[in-house]
Amino acid sequence: REAKRSELIREARTCYDHLAGRLGVAFADVLEHRNVVERSNGDYRLGRRADAELAALGIELEPLTRLRRPLVRGCLDWSERELHVAGSLGAALTARLFELGCIARRDATRSVAVTDSGRELFAELGV
Repeated sequence: REAKRSELIREARTCYDHLAGRLGVAFADVLEHRNVVERSNGDYRLGRRADAELAALGIELEPLTRLRRPLVRGCLDWSERELHVAGSLGAALTARLFELGCIARRDATRSVAVTDSGRELFAELGV
């Protein structure tokens, strides 16, 4: 039972308010390839296609720029030893995935389940 729980947390979880685990790292990789984010000195910054790609997902970038926290940054994933997307953008992406019903919280853990609609969206995006 504990091994199963550990595997679920490694697969997909929230890290504070953003997506982490294998899914979070794979999603960050796709965002990088789609030029939503770019790596810069071991961190992330906005990429040249951020506005268009985020609008297609239903996320407005401009309101995120007014928040006190950093717009985008990389967060080192403890299980994957690779970056996932944090900052207000990471939080907005994760909130949108919950809103669209692509991911769902599991009871008593930070792990999240990918739903059927989530599998479809992630497949479309190439995750």
